[in-house]
Amino acid sequence: MREACFTTMEKALFEFMFSTGCRIGEIVYLDKNCIDWSNRSAIVGKG
Repeated sequence: MREACFTTMEKALFEFMFSTGCRIGEIVYLDKNCIDWSNRSAIVGKG
C-alpha cells in the first residue's frame, strides 16, 4: 500500500490512518485545533 502513494501528502495521510486506526470520515472532520503537536496526539470524535 505504501508503494501506491505517490505524493508526500498521500504518504502522510496513509501513515496517519495506518498508525492511528482512524477512519476516513473521522479524518475528514479532524480540525487542526484538535491536534496537540507538543504531545503528538489528536482528539478524534467525541474526545
